[in-house]
Amino acid sequence: MTKATATKKKAATASNAATLAPVIEALHAVYDAKAADVLAVHGVVLPPVVFTVQRSAKAWGHVTLAPTWNAADGGRHEVMVSGENLSRGAVPVLGTLLHEMAHVFNLKTEVRDVDQNGRHNKRFKKTAEEVFGLSIAENRHGWSETTVPESTVAANAAHVQRIEDALQVSAGAGAAAGPKPKARNKNLLACECAECGVKVRMAQGVFYSMAPRCVDPECGGDLVPVGGQRVGTSARGERSALMA
Repeated sequence: MTKATATKKKAATASNAATLAPVIEALHAVYDAKAADVLAVHGVVLPPVVFTVQRSAKAWGHVTLAPTWNAADGGRHEVMVSGENLSRGAVPVLGTLLHEMAHVFNLKTEVRDVDQNGRHNKRFKKTAEEVFGLSIAENRHGWSETTVPESTVAANAAHVQRIEDALQVSAGAGAAAGPKPKARNKNLLACECAECGVKVRMAQGVFYSMAPRCVDPECGGDLVPVGGQRVGTSARGERSALMA
C-alpha cells in the first residue's frame, strides 16, 4: 500500500467514525431518559453504561455481564448495538436498547435472566414486558425475540424521533428528517485492538477517560486509536451472550 493510499484510507475511516457520533449520543440520551423513568416508577437506579457500535452477524446487540470500562465514578457496562441493526430503523433500534436495558435492570436487581448458553428465561421476559413495555416471544435463544408494540412506540415517540434523527444525520440526510441534534460530537474515534485488530468507534472523551480493552474477553488487548497510541489500564469484564 502506498503512503497516499494509506492516508486516504485513514481519512475515510475517520470520516465514517464521525458519522456515528449522533447515533451514539442519541442512544446515551434515550438510555438516560428511560433510566430516569425506571427510577421514578420502580425505584431502581440503573448504572451508566457505554454504548458502542460494532459489526455483528450474531446479534443485534449485547450487554457485558461485568463492567468493562473504567471511569472516575466506577466501572461501566458496555452496551453494543450492531451496525447492521441501525439499518432496520429507529423502532427496532429502540427495541434493542430496551432489550439490553432489561438485562441491565436484572443485573442491578440480581435476577439471573439467562442460562450458561445465553438462553433467555421467563424472568427476562417478565422484566422486558412489565418494566420496558416490550413484547417477547420464544426462539432458539429462549425468550428473546423482541418486538416493540404500537403502544410502546407511542409512549416513546420522542425517543423514536431522536434515534431517527440521529440515523438520518449519520446517513447524510438529516435535513429531511427534522431538526438535527444539538452540540453534535464530530470527534468520534476509530479504535482498534492492538492484539486482534477488532475495531470499535467511540467518543474521544469516553476513550481517554476509561482506557478500554478489547471487547472480546478471550483477547483483552489494549484498544488504541487507529494510527495512534494511548496509556492507561481498564477493568476487564466478561462478554455476555445477552443478545437481542
